[in-house]
Amino acid sequence: MTNTLYFIDDGYTQTGHILPIEGLHGAVTFQFRPMLYEQRQRVSELLKAAATGEATQVLAAAICQQVLSWSLPRELKPANVRRLRPKLLDRIYLIVAGHEASDPLPSGQAVETYDEIADAKN
Repeated sequence: MTNTLYFIDDGYTQTGHILPIEGLHGAVTFQFRPMLYEQRQRVSELLKAAATGEATQVLAAAICQQVLSWSLPRELKPANVRRLRPKLLDRIYLIVAGHEASDPLPSGQAVETYDEIADAKN
């Protein structure tokens, strides 16, 4: 049993994957640092205090703080995150914040059991 399913240690990163939904958005794979509870609470407070139209800026900043890289053809920066299709932006945030699990990787392996080092040895 791995501790990563229970604890988020400093420097821990994981792979996230979102399957495409026809007519809504394409697939994306990304490396991210899961949010700690305190970070998630801070984003929630900022969203409650945000003026109309500023909520997307709060979510885009939170995503850029946690996501290290992604498979999309644009630079990972708030301006590009704000241009994502709404369902895709929401889903990335929900995964990074720990509200939802990632979809399985294209190889069929569950993201929670993905071990990049072991996979590289095969």
